[in-house]
Amino acid sequence: REWAIPTGTAVGMTAMIIRQDPTIFSEPFVFQPERWLSLDAAQLRMYVLPFSKGMRPCLGMHLVQAEIYLALAAIFRRF
Repeated sequence: REWAIPTGTAVGMTAMIIRQDPTIFSEPFVFQPERWLSLDAAQLRMYVLPFSKGMRPCLGMHLVQAEIYLALAAIFRRF
């Protein structure tokens, strides 16, 4: 398809639909952590938007990143 979007038109997207697109992710509904170990993983990363992008990313993004940092620090401290 070819789309003509006029200049100045607001365009949005839903990240969930991208993650469920079989042309991007083979078998999108199957848990396959090894898909991120392949050579194509770098190309797939551009389709993963856990906190969104642009002017209004997720408000909790920095909180979650701090929580992950603290959780990993606690794990490494014990081992």
